[in-house]
Amino acid sequence: MKTTIEKAQRFLHKNNLIYEDIDFQAEIERFISQMDLGLNSDEGLPMIPTYVPGQLHPKQGAEAIAVDVGGTNLRVALLELKDLKTEIIDIVKEPSMGKVEPVTFDAFIENLVDKIEPFLKYSKTICFSFAHEVEHTNDMDGRARFISKEVLITDFRDRPLADSLSRSIKKRTGDDVNVVLINDTVGVAGSMLQRGDEFQNYFGIVMGTGANSCYIEKCKNIKKIDDAKTDTMFINVESGAYIPSIVSGIDKAFDATTFLPNTATMEKMVSGEYLGKLYYFLIQKACEEGLFSDRFIKNIEKHIALGTQELSIFYQNQFIGVYADMCEKESDRQMLYFFATCLIERAAALVSIKIIAISKKIYQQSEAPICVIVEGSTFYGLMGFKEMVLKNISGHAKNMDIKLFSVEDAALIGIGNIGLAFV
Repeated sequence: MKTTIEKAQRFLHKNNLIYEDIDFQAEIERFISQMDLGLNSDEGLPMIPTYVPGQLHPKQGAEAIAVDVGGTNLRVALLELKDLKTEIIDIVKEPSMGKVEPVTFDAFIENLVDKIEPFLKYSKTICFSFAHEVEHTNDMDGRARFISKEVLITDFRDRPLADSLSRSIKKRTGDDVNVVLINDTVGVAGSMLQRGDEFQNYFGIVMGTGANSCYIEKCKNIKKIDDAKTDTMFINVESGAYIPSIVSGIDKAFDATTFLPNTATMEKMVSGEYLGKLYYFLIQKACEEGLFSDRFIKNIEKHIALGTQELSIFYQNQFIGVYADMCEKESDRQMLYFFATCLIERAAALVSIKIIAISKKIYQQSEAPICVIVEGSTFYGLMGFKEMVLKNISGHAKNMDIKLFSVEDAALIGIGNIGLAFV
């Protein structure tokens, strides 16, 4: 086993893929500096102003329609706030359009209207969450900058999302609706609006198909805009665009195989859409250098690219699943598990750095903790991932009291909460 691991370590060192080499404090400061740069210019992290006010109060007893266009699924739901609890009354769910084959923008919008129409008899307020990078405007609308997460929607440029949806609804039903456009990570942060007074501050993290974060910023600190209408607003960090100092040659080669190379660098190192594909790509490169047996190489050549689900199954149990079935030699199994551990622990380190950096940026001396709402199948689905992140936070957050929370259907509840604030 020692020889197997030594060979794997040499390969990882050669490709700068050893997560233990991360300087946490330096990377935290680097992340914050990229946030600051993005607030003041078009450089650094995107730091997209959403124009969603930082102080929102959902209306008790009201109903709103939540539209959650994610990287994997589309969800449309009717929600109601009762006794400080936002409840999902009804919901429809289907795979996101553009994932399997390209779809036009008009067809995409018309499909949303199909799902929204049955709910219009209950509410005319729609909170529309779009999980791709958007340039927002202060009328609560915006246009997609690009479509990520391996989704392909054509002719989307210069098409206002909220206005396009409201016009299509008006044309089909005659109803006048109020559509508020947000990002899904804003929704995650909004899932705790009712409990905001319990914390000194709060922000949202998405770690599922994609990877992103959102927090509340004072508008006076957002130097790149001058049309804010409120004192604070939610900022969509687009943290998946962060370029860590530890990007390896393997990462760069893998990036070149994706739909949009040279974008979403950190997302491609940590998210559910990419982590398993990156692992498969890494294994292929290790095969090319003779680290696996000839039999294993023949077995893996029979498979198309495997994803995060297959990685997760193998990481949880080395003797079941597609990867386990390829291993006829114990050395191959050990090598696979070592590489899986490396990539997953590196992903946990990067997510921890992001959480600590945002916390440090907004931290104030207080007895109240910072609330971090985390949503995403990758964060909770990968064995031990949450515990790795908590351990990293404990070891590197210094005197900050950071509490992680899981809210069931956080994005959808938060999207509903924000819609309820505009009823």
